[in-house]
Formats: sequence, C-alpha cells, structure tokens
Amino acid sequence: MFGLSAKKTETAPATAAVVSTRSVPAAAFTPVPSEDFYERLIHLRVKIKSLAAEAAIIRREARRTRGLVRWGLNHHRTTVVRKAARESLLAYSMLRGVPYNAVERTCRVSPDWAAVAAAARRFGGDAPIVAAWVRIAQEYRKACQRAA
Repeated sequence: MFGLSAKKTETAPATAAVVSTRSVPAAAFTPVPSEDFYERLIHLRVKIKSLAAEAAIIRREARRTRGLVRWGLNHHRTTVVRKAARESLLAYSMLRGVPYNAVERTCRVSPDWAAVAAAARRFGGDAPIVAAWVRIAQEYRKACQRAA
C-alpha cells in the first residue's frame, strides 16, 4: 500500500555495525537490531496503514453529511489524523535509517519533533540515535528556510 517494508539483516555479532547505503552520518550507525526491533517496526507500519484507512473512512463519511458535522469530520481528518500520520511516517523513516531530506524535500510547517522522537523511541529507536536524527533534520529545515 505505501511501499513500506522492513528488511531483515543476517544475525551478526553484537559488536558489528549496520552500514547503510543511504547518506546517514557516521554517528547515526547503530548496532544490529534485535528481532524485537523488527516486530516493533511491523507494529509501526500497521499504525501507519490504520491511520491512512481512518482518513479514507472519515473522507467517505464526510461526503454523506452536511454542515457542521461535515466540517468537524474534515477538521479532525486534516488536523489530528494527518498530523499523527506524518509523525508516524517520519518515525518509521528514522528507524529505517532514511535521512529527513529524502523523506520531505519541501514542506511549509515543521513537524512536532518531540512527537516524532517519542514515536521512534516507543517503537524501538535508541534515544541517542533518535536525538541525532532529529538534530540533523532540524538543521536541514533551518537551512531550507534560510534559502527560501
């Protein structure tokens, strides 16, 4: 549906490092994740898919109504559900090692970085690595805003 998939790596010694072909800074490399990490990644992927389904259901139901009910449904879809989906997708990208600038080339509103970091930690991200990814993403956003 979203082209999301968790790739399993071969089990390696705990001292080995996962080397990504993507442009991730050296500080962001992590030890080989455990099997539990991949299970948590699947849970996050299910959350992303359920948020997309919720948005589709709300859109379909809003078409059947009028007035304040329609406005309320659309408002919920475009504020609460959309924000949660964006934060979950950014957390998923972070856990897979995708840099922020590859996920969102341009955007007008910065995401809630605390919520993105909390989602990444909840689904298996290490706190120092999450903090490094968020810091690099914030620097990228500032550079884009200065250039515009």
